[in-house]
Amino acid sequence: MRYLWMYSLLMTILVSVWLLPSQEIHVSKLESQPSFQITVTGAVVFPKTLTFYEPITYEEIINYVGGFNHSDVNYTPPSYVFTQSQVLHIPVPIQNTELTENILKVNINTASFQQLLSIPYMTETRAAELIIYRREHGFFDSIEGLIHVKYIGTATIENLRPFITTT
Repeated sequence: MRYLWMYSLLMTILVSVWLLPSQEIHVSKLESQPSFQITVTGAVVFPKTLTFYEPITYEEIINYVGGFNHSDVNYTPPSYVFTQSQVLHIPVPIQNTELTENILKVNINTASFQQLLSIPYMTETRAAELIIYRREHGFFDSIEGLIHVKYIGTATIENLRPFITTT
């Protein structure tokens, strides 16, 4: 019985080795795909240079850079699928100077929370942070001082500039 068991085990091993395919490992080198870069500038939230390996659409590029930073941007590029390196400049819309001259500017040093919310491009978070910063550090000497307020960057300052004052 013992020999029969050993004989069965030996036959199983021999048949397995004989019938199973060889386990050769084939390593193939992947061809590197050429990359291309799209540089996005202008009226977008995060202007930057992006590297891609596959064709990409205009809408996907705009999503990568955070969308437009002006609500009235209506720009369509010459082609909708990009396959080679290029610069994509989104023009900033021209503001009507007659409208901005007639706007009553809000003084950011004395404005209440509700008055700050009436300013275009001012969100609740930005208004709250502005008031907190103003209480801790005092009045702003210039509009550029807003750069120190949390959630307010250079693009936001440029958007707010026609609507605010420090005097």
